[in-house]
Amino acid sequence: MRVLQVVHQFLPRHLAGSEIYTYSLSRELQKQGHDVWVLHGEIEAGKKEFEVERDEVDGLPVFRMIYNYRPADFRQTYLRPEAEAVFRTVASEIRPDVVHIQQLQSFSLGLPALAARRSPVVYTLHDYGLLCPLWGRMRKEDGTICTAPPAEECAQCLSSAPYFGELLARGGGGSVVERRRVVDGLARAVHRFLAPSRFLRGKFVELGFPEDRVDHWPLGVPWPEEASLAGGGEKGAGPRVFAYLGTLVPHKGVHILLEAFAGLPAEMSFVLDVHGDPTKDPAYVEDLRQRFADPRIRWRGEFPPDRIREVLESADCVLVPSIWYENSPLTILQAFKTGVPVLVSRFGGMAELVERGGGETFEMGSVTDLRRKLTGLLDGDSELRRLRESIPAVRTMKEDGEATLGLYSSLLSSRGGRLWRLLGRLKGRGP
Repeated sequence: MRVLQVVHQFLPRHLAGSEIYTYSLSRELQKQGHDVWVLHGEIEAGKKEFEVERDEVDGLPVFRMIYNYRPADFRQTYLRPEAEAVFRTVASEIRPDVVHIQQLQSFSLGLPALAARRSPVVYTLHDYGLLCPLWGRMRKEDGTICTAPPAEECAQCLSSAPYFGELLARGGGGSVVERRRVVDGLARAVHRFLAPSRFLRGKFVELGFPEDRVDHWPLGVPWPEEASLAGGGEKGAGPRVFAYLGTLVPHKGVHILLEAFAGLPAEMSFVLDVHGDPTKDPAYVEDLRQRFADPRIRWRGEFPPDRIREVLESADCVLVPSIWYENSPLTILQAFKTGVPVLVSRFGGMAELVERGGGETFEMGSVTDLRRKLTGLLDGDSELRRLRESIPAVRTMKEDGEATLGLYSSLLSSRGGRLWRLLGRLKGRGP
């Protein structure tokens, strides 16, 4: 089977959840004997936009489309004919049997309809980007969590956001209403949506996506090949080690976390390891460093994916303090894989992942409630031991790869799938 994975950005420069998952799924499909390519966007200052470069990442062939995020108007944040032309060229060359979209931020919401002319299209919903043009955050500039607003309210929210407000004020084209029509067309074109959490699935169905084509699909856990489930266990003498692993930006709630730790009694023995790229929002990170200058807070920077086991095994508990819905944070699943319990915001996909055990929740955005939970975890070993012993099993990448291939096969074996396969190979014709 020939599979094209489409994602907004990719390794080795970008190490967030959807990029790591795309890499791991692609490598697993290769291991199971299939041909896989990745098409992704990349910022390269000084290079011509929509130019395509070829590369290889650990034996995985890659097409890199230069995309420098310079839209002339609002429409260009969701429709880019140039990106669609890049897809046509790549698809014509490799003739995929299936197109699997992981993230479209660098491309165009018109791409799924284009792809569906020649092959089944699968779309993994890693976030709420299709529902919310404000980077999929479902969170207004004033911090209010968004539910399902009418287009007018959505437009008002965008107008007050620095980046999108400038685009809308500039005029020239596009509107929230038009974007929603484009998303509706995308929803009709995609043959199966995969939602990593039931919560996210519910949100998409609530906002009009076809219920029979949005599956709850727990993600496999990307993991170094030589590693197996660590099983957790006592860390021995020394201070209690808490860890944050993720993007260092406001909606991830890092400031909530640091403020909660800052209020703990001085006699409590702990360290907080903060892992993440400080360049995503340098002003935010610098402000945090100055406000919470404490030797017990260790700024660790970013780490490569193959060090995930080492990083997690050094921790007693992983913290996910996000102040937005989240979906199915990879950090939580990887912590479970290592046998490390978690403390997460009581909201969205985060809370869902600890329903069967392995963690505790605190009121989202509440420094007081988070500090109370941290105090409980620092008071003896019994609570952490209870959480470790309740960690649920997680899906492996091998299991995820097998299930994904089963889905691809079922789509291709349908009447429409056989027709796509035939048309896609006639004279090497592309979309």
